[in-house]
Amino acid sequence: MKFKLAAILIMVMALCACAKQEPLPLVVDPHPQIRVIFGNESVRNCFDITNAVVDTSSDLPRCIVRVVNLTQQRVPLEYKVVWEDQYGAPLLYTAAWQRTPVAETGEKTIVNMAKTPGAARATVTLRFPVDVQIWVPEPDPAQQTSY
Repeated sequence: MKFKLAAILIMVMALCACAKQEPLPLVVDPHPQIRVIFGNESVRNCFDITNAVVDTSSDLPRCIVRVVNLTQQRVPLEYKVVWEDQYGAPLLYTAAWQRTPVAETGEKTIVNMAKTPGAARATVTLRFPVDVQIWVPEPDPAQQTSY
C-alpha cells in the first residue's frame, strides 16, 4: 500500500512539474541585429539557436546563425532571411525559402549576406517544408485533333 501511495505521489509531482513549464518563445533575439522567428511550436520544440553573429568586416553585412536539431532524427528545415534597414523596414528584394536537412542532434549554419549596404538587421524565419501538389491534367487521346 505504501508503495502504491509513493508511486502516485511521484506521478502527481511529475505532472505538476510538467504543467509549470512555460512554452518556449516563438520569436527570439539571439543577437542585437538578428531576430529568429520559429514558424510554430513544433518547429520551436525541434530546433534551437546556439549562436548568432553579424559580420560587418565588409561593405555588405553577413549574418551567421547556428540552428541545432534537438530531436533524435533527421529533420527537414526551410528558412528565409529578410534584411531590414536601420528603421526596421524590409529592403527591396524578395527572399526565397531555402530547404535543408538537419542531421539528428546536429547543427546547420545559416549564412546570408545582405544585398545592399544599408542593411542593419536580419530576420530569419524557420519552418517545416510545405510541399504543394501541382496537378497537371493528362491529355485525353479521344479529344486530340490531328493536323
